[in-house]
Amino acid sequence: MNRYKTKEIVCFTNFSKVEIVEDEKTGNELIKKTMLKTEDPVLRHQYLQEIEILSRLRGIYYPHLIDVIEEQNTLAIIEEKIEGQSLETWLEQNPAYKTRIRFLLELLDAIDSFHQTGYLYIDWKPSNVLVLNGSPVLVDFNGCIPSKTSSIYVFSQELPSQSKALKSIKDDLAYASPLFYQIVQRSWIKKQFTSTNAIRKRYKQRRNKRKILALFLLLSVLFFGLCQFQPRNLIDQYIAQGRPLYHWIEEGKLERSLLEEKEQNYFTNEVIRTKDPLLCRYWLEKIDTHSIDAQNVLFLKWQAGKDEDFEPSELFLLLKELGQEDDLIRLIEICIEHQIVLSIDQQKELAQKIEVHDRAIKRYIQLILLYASMEKETYLPDAFDRIQTMDEEGRELIDLCDQLQLFTSEFT
Repeated sequence: MNRYKTKEIVCFTNFSKVEIVEDEKTGNELIKKTMLKTEDPVLRHQYLQEIEILSRLRGIYYPHLIDVIEEQNTLAIIEEKIEGQSLETWLEQNPAYKTRIRFLLELLDAIDSFHQTGYLYIDWKPSNVLVLNGSPVLVDFNGCIPSKTSSIYVFSQELPSQSKALKSIKDDLAYASPLFYQIVQRSWIKKQFTSTNAIRKRYKQRRNKRKILALFLLLSVLFFGLCQFQPRNLIDQYIAQGRPLYHWIEEGKLERSLLEEKEQNYFTNEVIRTKDPLLCRYWLEKIDTHSIDAQNVLFLKWQAGKDEDFEPSELFLLLKELGQEDDLIRLIEICIEHQIVLSIDQQKELAQKIEVHDRAIKRYIQLILLYASMEKETYLPDAFDRIQTMDEEGRELIDLCDQLQLFTSEFT
C-alpha cells in the first residue's frame, strides 16, 4: 500500500514528476520526485546519484532523505519538504547589507560541507536556494557531478562545456559567482575565487577598509562639491564626471525611485553596452522594465544570461537580430534545456541562419532529435546531410537522423 498520498503536483515533464505528498503514517508533508523514463540510463544515473548525495548530507542546509521507492517501472525519492521562501522573494524584501553578508557566509559553510561529499553542485540557480529562518537551504541535486569530472548532464542530456578539463571546486565557485553577486550586490564578489576561504578573506579585507573608504568618499564628495559645479541633471553629471557605471550603482545614485523615465532608458543602454552579465542581471532586478523600451529589455536579459526567463516569442525576436555563431548556439541550447518548441517557420529561419556554421548545425540537429522524441513537427534540410567538414560526433548524429528519416529536401 502506498503510504504517500499526493496533495499537489508541482512540476511535470517528459522526464520526471515532482509532487507534494502526505505521509499517511506521520501526517507530514514531503516532496516526492519520480523518474518517468526508467529505461534512460543517464536519467537513472542522475536519480541514483541524487539519492547518494542526499544520504551523505547532514545539517540544516539540506533537505533530509526520507525514503526511496524502487519498483519495476518506478524510481522515486521522498525527501523533506522545506517550508522556506525562495531566494528571489527574500531578496525582494531588500535585506540589509549585513544580513546579506551573514547569509552569504552561511552559504559558504553549506558549500564547504557539500564539497566534502566528493561532488560539485554546478546548477547554481536562485530557484535552487531556499531561505529558512534567514539561513540558506540547497535543494535539487540532479545537476551535480563528481569532482574531477568534465561532463555535465541536465534532463539526461550532456551539456556542452567550453573546456573538457576536469571540474574542480574552483569551477563550482565560478558557476556560483552570479548567484553570489545577486546576494551581495557588490563588485568585490565578482572576482574569480579558488576557495570559499578566499571569499571570506576578501570580505574581511573589505570590512577593514570600509571606514577608511567611506571617509575618503565623503571628503571626495565635499571637495568636488566645493571645487566644481555639479549639474542637476543625472545624465549630465554622469557624462561630466566620466566615472565607471558600477561606481554610480554602488553609491546608490541609480536607484529606481531616483530615476525618471528618460534616465532609466539612458542608463539601461549604458548597462547593455558594458556586456557585463552580472551588471545586467543586477539592473534587471532594480529597474522598472515597463518604463523602458521592450527591445532593450530583451537585449538586457540576453546579456544577463537570464536564459530561463525567455518566452518562445522573445527567442524568435532575438533570432532575427542574432548573427554570431556562439549566440545562435546559445539560443539553441536554451530551447534544448527548457524544451521550448519552435514552429516550423521558426525552425526554417534558424536553419538558414546557421547553414555556414558546423558547430551550430550539430547543436541544431540535437534540437531536432529532441523534438522527434517529443513527437513534434521538425524541419531538417537535407543540405545538412551533405556537409563534408562535420566532425565524427556530428556525422553520427546525421546518420541517426537518416535512420529516422528526418531530413527534408525543402529549403526555403
